[in-house]
Amino acid sequence: MTRRRFVILSKEELSQLQEWMRELSLKKKFHQRLRGNAIFMSNQCKPVPQIALELNRSTRTIYNWLRLYRRKGLAGIIPRVYPRKLSREQIQELLKVSRWYLVGAHSKEFHKRWTFREMAEWVYKTWNIKLSPNRIRQIVREALSRGEIP
Repeated sequence: MTRRRFVILSKEELSQLQEWMRELSLKKKFHQRLRGNAIFMSNQCKPVPQIALELNRSTRTIYNWLRLYRRKGLAGIIPRVYPRKLSREQIQELLKVSRWYLVGAHSKEFHKRWTFREMAEWVYKTWNIKLSPNRIRQIVREALSRGEIP
C-alpha cells in the first residue's frame, strides 16, 4: 500500500485549521491540538517519522490522523464525544425496554428476550450514547431494587 507522504493544504484550509487551533489553545485542548500540529507539520513537508518523534506519538497514529484529515477534513480529526449519562426521561424509556427484557417470551408484542448487549445497542441507535452492557445491567438492577420496574 502506498501512503501519501504529506497533506497539502489550500490557503482556505490552512486558515480554517489555524482558526480551529486558536480556539483549542483557548480551551486548553492539548490532545486535539496535537492532531492539528501533525497536519501543519505534514503541510510543511516533514516526514511522518519526524512528526511522530516530535509529537511523541507512533507513526501509525500520525498516518491515521493524516488519513482521517484527507477523507473528512477538519471533522475527521476532531474526536467524537459521546454523552456518558442518560437523562431521567431516557432512563425511564430504558426501563421500558428492560421490561421487554424481563417479560420477554411472555409478551404479546415481543417474541424474544432482549440481552443487555441488545439494549446497549438500542440506546446507541436511539440516543447516540455508548453504554456498556454492564452499565445497562447496573441501571436495570438498581431500578429493580427500587421497585421501579413492575
